[in-house]
Amino acid sequence: MWILLSKLVGWFVSYVLPLALAVAAVVAGAGAWFYYQDSTSLEGDRIQAIERYIEEEGRLLERRQLLEERLAETRREITDAQMRLNEAQRLAHQLRSARSFWDRLFAGREEREARERELAGAERQEREAMELLRAKEEERQRLNRDVAEAEDEIAMLRSERAEIDYTGPDWIHYAARSWETVRLPILVALGFVLAGPWLAKSFCFYCWAPLLRMAPPIVLRREALPAVKATPSRVSLRVDLGPGETLLIKEKYLQASDEGLRRRTRFVFNWRVPLSCLVCGLVELIRMHNGSERETYSATLSTQEEPMTEVAVITVPAGGALVLRPRFLAGVILPAGNKGRPVEIRRYWRLFSLHAWLTLRFRYFEFRGPCRLVVAGKRGVRLEELHNVEREQLRARRTNQTAMIGFTSDLRYHAVRAETFWSFFRGRNPLFDDLFTGTGAFVCQEVAERRGEASGIRRLWSGFWNGVFKIFGL
Repeated sequence: MWILLSKLVGWFVSYVLPLALAVAAVVAGAGAWFYYQDSTSLEGDRIQAIERYIEEEGRLLERRQLLEERLAETRREITDAQMRLNEAQRLAHQLRSARSFWDRLFAGREEREARERELAGAERQEREAMELLRAKEEERQRLNRDVAEAEDEIAMLRSERAEIDYTGPDWIHYAARSWETVRLPILVALGFVLAGPWLAKSFCFYCWAPLLRMAPPIVLRREALPAVKATPSRVSLRVDLGPGETLLIKEKYLQASDEGLRRRTRFVFNWRVPLSCLVCGLVELIRMHNGSERETYSATLSTQEEPMTEVAVITVPAGGALVLRPRFLAGVILPAGNKGRPVEIRRYWRLFSLHAWLTLRFRYFEFRGPCRLVVAGKRGVRLEELHNVEREQLRARRTNQTAMIGFTSDLRYHAVRAETFWSFFRGRNPLFDDLFTGTGAFVCQEVAERRGEASGIRRLWSGFWNGVFKIFGL
């Protein structure tokens, strides 16, 4: 349970957390950019907006003042209209009360008509006063509503102005604006990050690698070559230098040597390939020569910088040849009578080979004998020999490509797809394995290089440089 929990926490910390931090960084960067763009004109826009608000507020205040003055005047008019109505009602009431039975019986005709006309005028004044009062009441109500609306508009305007008076950044606003802008690219990028490895590795395994079936193998030499021999690999290996023999060795692999050897510095292993020597560390070598005629001297080869590395000596006889990746080369022992000449190296380019384009391996370094090659490999170096089972049938042997150090030039070299998809997907096996057929031998290290040992940006650059070294045969 604890192991599963620790793996889950490790996966979250190493995979989910970096993605979340990357998304947060993108959103924060976009928000900061928007804030920077707005801040260049923010103060000027704010001042202009405040001026507009002040102008609009003055207009609203003036309008409210006019409405209040009109409302006060309407109230006075209502009071006057109420007084006129009361006067007209009192007069009409008096005239109606004066019409009695005796008055109609004894008053003259002209007097009665005058009283009727006076009563009709009083009733007309009463109606006009009532209509005027009703109109003024409606106007007062309308003015009250207009004043209330003006008050609401002034309050809203002042609230908006209070908001723009705040000069600090609104992080929530900029975060929302940033997310709306970068949301789609982030989702697309996350899709590529999550599904990209599956799609890319599935394409390479099921579509790209099977094309090797149509590619013929790489054949550098068709004639049979003398067999090479190898000593057992050790952490510390003692080599003997006979009279006239010369040892060229990287400084970090030289642990001890006899005093009778003459030492010099060899700045470049082979001046015909200076860049390759520089990349593989074959520079500033120690040259040790046995100048005696009878004595045999020895040197002890080992490295303290890489505790998992062991060294072995591969003997390439006269007429023999070994295709070797130079970065595994720790040194070379030249035979007597060499007269200071470097070991013979031939380079093979396969630019027009389908096999080379599919595996991205275009150049091969062939080391020709007679010489003894000092090679270094992780956990040890192993030499495997292949022989024909029958005359017409060639024996084939597969090995991990990242463990391969070299092979004799008379073998047929072919890259084949890894055996299982999951070992390739999880980085435990490269996409291609090396397959050799024929009669000869190949050299490999005991432990293959694993890309999972590095992580993050180191793995990215390591994969890039490994691809470059592979193209140039290093």
